[in-house]
Amino acid sequence: MRTRRVLLVSADERCAGLFRGPAASAGSAQDARPLRSLPSGRASRQCPHRLASQMLTADFLARGETVVVLGRSGVPQVPGAAGERGTAVTVIATVEHARHFQPTDPDRLSFVLSPCTPVEPAAEILGVLRTRFPRLRGQHPDQWCYAESDFRAASASVTDASDLLITVGHGPFPAAGAIVPPKRHRHIDGLGDLHPDDLAQAPTLGLVERGPDSAHLTRQILTALSGLGPLSVVQRQYRTRKYDIQHVLRSARTSPTETTGLRPADGRMDEIGAHL
Repeated sequence: MRTRRVLLVSADERCAGLFRGPAASAGSAQDARPLRSLPSGRASRQCPHRLASQMLTADFLARGETVVVLGRSGVPQVPGAAGERGTAVTVIATVEHARHFQPTDPDRLSFVLSPCTPVEPAAEILGVLRTRFPRLRGQHPDQWCYAESDFRAASASVTDASDLLITVGHGPFPAAGAIVPPKRHRHIDGLGDLHPDDLAQAPTLGLVERGPDSAHLTRQILTALSGLGPLSVVQRQYRTRKYDIQHVLRSARTSPTETTGLRPADGRMDEIGAHL
């Protein structure tokens, strides 16, 4: 077939915190202050969700609580995040860890989501902890970041619909089992890695950018493919939006059939964004 289509998932869809500079450590007196008192420009290189998790962690620590960070270690950078029993901050990245975790004081236990962590596995971990520790409290879901979950959903959709999945770039990619297994998969670091035999039986190509370093190679691939015949490029995107529940309820009372005009519930994220 000379005519092909490319289903593209751009790295721009990913959680921005994955590719920004390191976060400041939590727990300082400055981090613990109310958000509106932060000096302008202080967090110019930080993801607002990362900053929110840091500040909330510092808040909980100031109250003398043990903080559980749900997700991969190192994000956010917090003191004592070694995962050992008795530390002030413990990173729990798996359901199995959640089943065996023993805090020093189960009644003084809080949680935050590690930014850049997909919501679905974190929510599964949280479910186990809430069953074991009914007094667990923590971060409001309006502060959760869905960017990486959306990226995974878009990647799964493209993988399922493609005859050949091509990944480029060197950012983290959903682990095995997190997306639909591809019919065929090739990761390429340069245009020379893409062979004619790869394309012969692939009228639909999935192209997933794993990181911001992949944009140039993506352009090279699309240029080469366009020289082989008619080409259609479709960008696949997923968007999760959060809404203010009170606004939704007010709209339902005034007009039961009205479904428009819902207001995003960014809440504290708007305040954080104003400082970036």
